[in-house]
Amino acid sequence: MSNLIQDNGKITLAAEKLAKVPLYVGSITALLMVFLTVGDVIGRYFFNAPIDGATELTRLGMAVVIFTALPVISARGEHICVDLFDSFYSPKIARWRDGIIDILFGAGLIFLLPRIHVLALRVLDYGEYTEYLEIPLYYVNYFFLFWVAVSALCLIIRGVLLLTNQIPHQDEQLIHEQM
Repeated sequence: MSNLIQDNGKITLAAEKLAKVPLYVGSITALLMVFLTVGDVIGRYFFNAPIDGATELTRLGMAVVIFTALPVISARGEHICVDLFDSFYSPKIARWRDGIIDILFGAGLIFLLPRIHVLALRVLDYGEYTEYLEIPLYYVNYFFLFWVAVSALCLIIRGVLLLTNQIPHQDEQLIHEQM
């Protein structure tokens, strides 16, 4: 039995470390975008020499930040929600509702994966590159494909864990905090 507990602890630790990877990628990208913007502004206004491709890199950087944040937000259940009808649901019903919604949206993302793949192949076939820096755009599309797949997996796992009472639901946490 103690081996099982140790294995669960190792799996949890590995999952927590793995979950930080997209956060690090997004954070480093955001920091690099800050440096790029500062350098571009200084070059533009003081030396009359802007950084070529800064706009391109900023656009790509924003895409990286958004798509690396998507699985983290999905795994934590931190999507933006409008809770107009939440007061009508008991915590148990809310848990079931959110678990089913997470699974459905995860399945919806899986449904989009082949289409993203087709678009990535089309970009590869056409040989499309960014305008100034000539970065192949199929890399960007496959980057999107990977993180959307990870997000879908996170949503489905979260939904199953909610339905099987393996993780706490936010409504239950609120009730415990109010006591």
